[in-house]
Amino acid sequence: MANGDSEQMKCIAATISSFNWKRVVVIYEDDAFGGDSGKLALLSEALRDVGSEIEYRLVLPPLSSVSNPNEVVQDELIKLFKVQSRVYIVLQSSLPMTIHLFEKAKEIGLTGRDSAWIITGTI
Repeated sequence: MANGDSEQMKCIAATISSFNWKRVVVIYEDDAFGGDSGKLALLSEALRDVGSEIEYRLVLPPLSSVSNPNEVVQDELIKLFKVQSRVYIVLQSSLPMTIHLFEKAKEIGLTGRDSAWIITGTI
């Protein structure tokens, strides 16, 4: 894992801490190897260091593996209405999947004033 990833996760955690947010939702697109490239562990540790935690992980399938990405993304995003946190961190995703993600999030009302979205540099 690159030192840059660690520093980026610490920066995100510092942002979370500065707003006194205690729980976050992490969203990432599963990669071809079935993982998050270790970024989730780095983020979890950085959040723990500032007294916050990951409340929910939303794992999107690889875009290439779905026939109707809009439907898949919407079905996954609807699950977030059961989660208390409205702080979303997009940890890792392809640009096309990120576009689907934000179009659907806006459409179903997850991008309002009561939510915060943080996007890492791996989009």
